[in-house]
Amino acid sequence: KREIENIEVEVVRWRNRIKYLSHRCSRIHGDMHPFGNVRFRNDNSILTLDRSREEFGEPADDITSMSINYIFFSVWRHGRLTHPFKELFKLFLERYLDKTGDYEIFKVMAPFYAFRGLVVAHPIYYPDLESDKRRKILKFIINVLNEERFEIDRLEDYLESPN
Repeated sequence: KREIENIEVEVVRWRNRIKYLSHRCSRIHGDMHPFGNVRFRNDNSILTLDRSREEFGEPADDITSMSINYIFFSVWRHGRLTHPFKELFKLFLERYLDKTGDYEIFKVMAPFYAFRGLVVAHPIYYPDLESDKRRKILKFIINVLNEERFEIDRLEDYLESPN
C-alpha cells in the first residue's frame, strides 16, 4: 500500500513538471491495448477502435500504453526482459522516433509508464501474474519515475535495479 502511495506522489510531481508542455498536445487514442483495439487493414493502414477516453493529449500516453506490453509479456512469460520482446520494444520506439522526430517524449514518459505499469501489474486485470513478476513491474515504475528522462538503453536496469 505504501509503495502505491509513493508512486502516486511521484506521479503528481511529474504532472507538475510536464503540465505546461501544451505544445505536445496531439490527437491520440487514449486507451491502446494489445487485445483488439488496434487493427491492421489489408492495405497496411491502421484502424483504431474504442477511442473512449480522450481525443487529444500527450503522445506518450499512446506510446507507453503500447510499448509497455513488450516489457510486460516478457516478464510475465520469462520473469525478465528477453528476446524478442527487448528488440521489439526498441524497434517500436525507434520507428516512432523515425516517423515523428519526437525525442522530447523521453522527458515525459515516466508518469505514463507509471499508469500503464500499474494497470498491467494490477491483480484484477492479471490475477495469474506471480507476485515476483508483479514486483518487477512495480520496480520498473519506481525506477522510471526516479529518472529525469527515460533511456531506452537502460530498460533492463529499470527492471533489475534496486528501488
